[in-house]
Amino acid sequence: MHRKSVYRYKYLIWGILLMSLVLPFQNCGKAGFENASEQGLESITSEGKSADQRISSAPFPFEANINQISYMTCPMAGQNKQVQESSSLSKPYYSVRVGGYDNSPYASDALASLSPEEINKRLVSGVRIKPNFFQYVKDTFKRTDDGINNFVLEQYLQARTYQLNVGLIKQERSQTNMEGESGFGYSDDMFSPTLQPLGYGESILSSLLKGDTLGSWNQKQRLSSFSNAEPASRSLVSTIHWGQSEQDSSILAYQLSSQNLMVHLGFSEDSADSIRSFLDPSLSTSNNHKTLLGRSYLLKLGLIAPSGSNSGPKGLTGISEMDYSESSTGKNLTDLEGQGWDCFSMVVVRHIDQIDPSSGFPYCAGLGSSCTSKGPQTIEVTTGANPDGTPIKMPVLGVHYACPPALVSQMTPLEFERFQVARRMLPAEFFEVNTQSGYMCVVPTELSEQKDQCYFSGDSEAGKYIQYNFNGCGPNANECPSAVSFCYRKQ
Repeated sequence: MHRKSVYRYKYLIWGILLMSLVLPFQNCGKAGFENASEQGLESITSEGKSADQRISSAPFPFEANINQISYMTCPMAGQNKQVQESSSLSKPYYSVRVGGYDNSPYASDALASLSPEEINKRLVSGVRIKPNFFQYVKDTFKRTDDGINNFVLEQYLQARTYQLNVGLIKQERSQTNMEGESGFGYSDDMFSPTLQPLGYGESILSSLLKGDTLGSWNQKQRLSSFSNAEPASRSLVSTIHWGQSEQDSSILAYQLSSQNLMVHLGFSEDSADSIRSFLDPSLSTSNNHKTLLGRSYLLKLGLIAPSGSNSGPKGLTGISEMDYSESSTGKNLTDLEGQGWDCFSMVVVRHIDQIDPSSGFPYCAGLGSSCTSKGPQTIEVTTGANPDGTPIKMPVLGVHYACPPALVSQMTPLEFERFQVARRMLPAEFFEVNTQSGYMCVVPTELSEQKDQCYFSGDSEAGKYIQYNFNGCGPNANECPSAVSFCYRKQ
């Protein structure tokens, strides 16, 4: 172990990982509803717009949520994290990746009796202007037209700027001023924008104001795709990278599985580079982190290895969405709303390990579900020579893996659904994906190997092995396989 690694581990255990998703928002004054006048818009002069009490007392206008989370155990996911990304999908390997999407096509049977509008309200995630902001404008100015809504929002946003950030924070949300100690520690090189700045009249806010409604002005649809934004800023996706060793990966898994750390999607002040800047609902300058604007997500992890094995990677098995905006104990929205999240995991297979040595082609290529040799494979390794010169070969169990390109024509509806979910966060230029039963694997492409590294043993080292059957993998043996898992909301 490198001596610097010990110091880094302390940072993870007692600190907070911070990453991406930056949306500048502007705001004026504190939240509140006191002393709101019922005068008309005409009473607002150009000199006194920002000081108008009716506008400065409006509630914070934005809210956001996510409905898909991915967790990857590649031990080298944090390598080269200092390199500025052009987007949150520009690096193949990551620790945690989150996003907001339209999951209504994946609605579970339990929602069959609901209207399409109600399904959309439940299963579409992203950013929106809160209904209570529109309600406040209606109650205060006695108008509901776009003109008054746009005017109040423009004036509300002109004085201060806010951002939307994603980070891993401590569940009990302790805080200290010492970086690396218990609380809201952070690393500067783990903070980078994924969405373009949001200001009044700019593309993302314009999309929110003009977005589809679900029947009335106070039911604006959440948006996560902004086609008129810059190419790298068109989707609501955020990525966290951390770790450069198997021990790093194990520590992060422990912190997440013990629910010491949770994903938080929240708002912070302008130019924030620290989780200490997350805002509480009162928009106070001191920031009471026991209550926070935004949503938090507890990740539930479990071993993906076959029954009876106590080693190998962990994958996502469930999500709990929490709201800490009203109390420090929080509301479990997953329980209160009867949310349903479907989760699945896939093994990360090195390209060299899915090639059949006897043919030089991928195992089961073109056979799909009809292949009989799925998953881990045994190979023979030459260990020496007999006196007559013939090679001495020894079987090595489980160090190859049959993971051919998926055949969509042979997929069940659920397999195809999972294929689509995985593709949101695993671009085709970086991964081949197979969600068919018996495979459940991804293979990094040549571009991934050129760009980054997953395995500590190396992604193309023929003399080093990954123990895909999980038997005896770990310290002083073959490296355990890495995995990528997904949870997405369906109910």
